[in-house]
Amino acid sequence: MILRKWKEIFAWIPVETLVYENQEEYYKVLQRADNAGNSTEFVDFMLGMIRNALKEISEIHNKTDVATNVAINVVTSEEKIMALLRQDGNMSANMLAVSVGITGRQAQRILAKLKAEKKIMRHGANKNGYWEVIE
Repeated sequence: MILRKWKEIFAWIPVETLVYENQEEYYKVLQRADNAGNSTEFVDFMLGMIRNALKEISEIHNKTDVATNVAINVVTSEEKIMALLRQDGNMSANMLAVSVGITGRQAQRILAKLKAEKKIMRHGANKNGYWEVIE
């Protein structure tokens, strides 16, 4: 939660999966930290898992070939947002921004443009509503 407040990207790291995959070591480190009355070892352990997850994501991204990179870059932010909304109409502008790699304000402008073009429609309130992609 602390890291997510600092950088939104940390909201997308699957911490529960990391803990599950390293469950035995997680509980050992947690117990040692509890016995010592100091959380430093536990924090180091968790940050190490997060670092490894980011490293794995980076390695996967770097292995994409040139054709894939060109194809990815050709797709516009609008198209990316439309694709994300097809998958999950409950995504907020900030969630879309993080996923696409743009600012929250850019995502809001794109959503407004798509709405004006009648490519998407908002149902319900800002907090409880959802986006519908109009095909």
